[in-house]
Amino acid sequence: MEGLRVRDGALVTGQGHAVRGLALHAGEHLRPGAAYAVGGAEGLTLLAWDRREETAVRYDAVQPEQQAPGGGTTPPARAVSELRLRSAERPRRLELTLQAGLTRPDGRRRRLRWFLLRGELDLERWWQSAAGATGGAPLTLRMRHPLLRAVLTATPRPGPEGDWWVDVVTTIQGRGLVRPVAAVPLRATRGLLRRGLGDALGRLAEDWRASGAPLFGRPPDEVVAELLSPAPPAER
Repeated sequence: MEGLRVRDGALVTGQGHAVRGLALHAGEHLRPGAAYAVGGAEGLTLLAWDRREETAVRYDAVQPEQQAPGGGTTPPARAVSELRLRSAERPRRLELTLQAGLTRPDGRRRRLRWFLLRGELDLERWWQSAAGATGGAPLTLRMRHPLLRAVLTATPRPGPEGDWWVDVVTTIQGRGLVRPVAAVPLRATRGLLRRGLGDALGRLAEDWRASGAPLFGRPPDEVVAELLSPAPPAER
């Protein structure tokens, strides 16, 4: 990113190739407050860019009211997420915050139609656990909804063939007055929820093995060149 320069809003490499799907919309490149358009959609804002301390971005996605395929309309929605890495030079901690929900015409969120997700990943503890060390779970996800709250923890451990096994523990509880009412359906659907979560994690693992892991075995310059190769040279 530091090697890119801006030309008429486009981010351009030293060889004159424009980065696909990413453009500077407002502010100064790699300065806090800089706003970018991703895939033609605006909403990405740089909050911090300090390789020694913290790198942080915020993405604000808004979906207006739309016509539903079966007739009628779907209500507008908004999702705001923040991702923070401490730090790029020595990755130690990754934090994610996501708040999403349906909104009213004036922009206020609708009751019972929103959720808040917070995630924390201790990278040093993750690698220690993957090597066999014991301790607390390095990955924690907390979800809050007006009616429910959930906590998911994940801990890696060495597998029998040099791979990883990841132990996942999920806790779901009702909130407030609905807590005793929510207990019944949660107990009744416990097996279904367990299978659904297991299937989702299985698909995630397969996608990682197929698409994510191979990237780490390739030289960074080769990956960057592949991403930039289809983009035509920027006009001077």
